Amino acid sequence: MKNAWYLAIFLIPLVMNPWGMQLYGSGKIFWFFGMVGLFLVGVFFSRWADLRRFALKFHRGIYLYLGLWVVSFLLSTVFSLAPVRSFFGEYSLMQGSLFYIFLAAHFLICLALFSDKNLQRLFFWLVKWIGAVAAIAAILLWTAPEYSNRLFGASGQPNFLAQFLIFPLFIVLFDVFGKSGRMKKKVRGRIADFVVMVLLAAVIFLTGSRAVEIGIGFSLWLMFVLIWNGKAIYKLLITVGLIVVVIAGLWNFGLEMRSLNLRFFLWKGAAQSLNSENIWMGSGVETFYRQFAAVMPKEVFENEQFYRVPESPHNEFLEALTERGIFGAALYLIPLGFLLMLVWKKEDRRKFLGIKTLEVYLALVAYYVAVQFSFSVMEHWVYLAAFWAVLLLKVVKFRNFEIGKVRIVALPVGVFAIIFAVFYLRMDILLARGMSVFIEDDAAYGYFDDAA
Repeated sequence: MKNAWYLAIFLIPLVMNPWGMQLYGSGKIFWFFGMVGLFLVGVFFSRWADLRRFALKFHRGIYLYLGLWVVSFLLSTVFSLAPVRSFFGEYSLMQGSLFYIFLAAHFLICLALFSDKNLQRLFFWLVKWIGAVAAIAAILLWTAPEYSNRLFGASGQPNFLAQFLIFPLFIVLFDVFGKSGRMKKKVRGRIADFVVMVLLAAVIFLTGSRAVEIGIGFSLWLMFVLIWNGKAIYKLLITVGLIVVVIAGLWNFGLEMRSLNLRFFLWKGAAQSLNSENIWMGSGVETFYRQFAAVMPKEVFENEQFYRVPESPHNEFLEALTERGIFGAALYLIPLGFLLMLVWKKEDRRKFLGIKTLEVYLALVAYYVAVQFSFSVMEHWVYLAAFWAVLLLKVVKFRNFEIGKVRIVALPVGVFAIIFAVFYLRMDILLARGMSVFIEDDAAYGYFDDAA
């Protein structure tokens, strides 16, 4: 299959850098920028003659939204409290405006690639088994006391792992219980899928991520509402019953308040940080910590490490509002409105259910619910863009777009991404070497200089 090699970018949840300062983060940053850069360089040196197998997909509304989305990051960088940080991002995550520009490129690549149904099937197969490997790795790496024995795996943090596993969970869920793809699977294949599903569900539970559990629960309820043709009154009664069971369970087993208290302070601080100067364009990407520090109550330190200021409000809508202003927050809500619209009208719902992409839809819904109590990192964005590409290819009509001379731009952009990836990885390795000998050897300063 042409261009199937690019699917290797979805190995990002498994990538680590044992030689660097950032064991879990720097390898993923290198992998993302390197893979996108390689593909863009390939665009320049290839003619893409066979447009039936590969071509950019064009839709005026989607391209308009994508352009405005990128502009919102650039504008918030221009008006940022810390423009350099907003452009490149915080060292361990590198999720500044530069990242989101390349994320938009990744989304367009996925749109083009997944128009090939064979590549789309291969993608789903990879997602399922990458999720299984990530879950097994999490069990094998279950050694970190700082997370109260919660699983974290190659993601480096329990919530990050659970958020990623949402994507493979819904794929394998429909492989087990649905009839998508091939008509019937062999019994052995069904058993393997069932084992993977149980594995993913168990690992998500052992991460202790309540936000992800809420998101998955909401999506499963939504699946029940969409698929079952029963009367509305029965659906309402079952829904009320489920709510009562959930509340009773929380009351009976107790609810851990540290996390809720911290989020309450974060959300309150996010609202208090808004003013006439930052309400429209925000304070800048990756600058929430500066705004929050000015209004942070001392009670935060009862729920957070004393030497750290939270860098995210743990709510992606509030993050968009504080860092990119009303402009960015409105753009954040548009995809959510689109998801709601897909199932709001009965005629659209029949068409939507008939194309067998419900697993993609429900994964997106579960993810968006979960990140209203958390935030996304690079591996999540890579999968989120891909799932959106698959969904849009099913519900929106695209036309092929001949890139022509535009591909000339791909070469310098791709080369820049590759250079950025290599230099970032080298810097992280040099920094780790310096820190390893910092106490007993003055050579550490040489490593620091090289890293800088």
